[in-house]
Amino acid sequence: MEADVGIYPGKNGQVGADAAWQVLKGFSGTPVPVGDEALLNDELGAVVVRVRSGNVVATVRLIPPSRGTDPAPLRKSAVAVTGDVLDDLVEG
Repeated sequence: MEADVGIYPGKNGQVGADAAWQVLKGFSGTPVPVGDEALLNDELGAVVVRVRSGNVVATVRLIPPSRGTDPAPLRKSAVAVTGDVLDDLVEG
């Protein structure tokens, strides 16, 4: 599995995080229990979790080890991986 993580916006604090979340939550998705709000979606062969937790907004994309592989098994671990990313950001 490969993971790609995007963190938004960083320097703008809560106002910037709220603005970034307004954009990201415009993507449809299934609500999942991580952070304050999170949405899970399948996109282009990957599983994507968009999450807001306090003033951190992130996108975590889990990509199967080979193209064309069904990403469905990654859905089970997507929430846990996203939680670990948030933990690392807070502890980091």
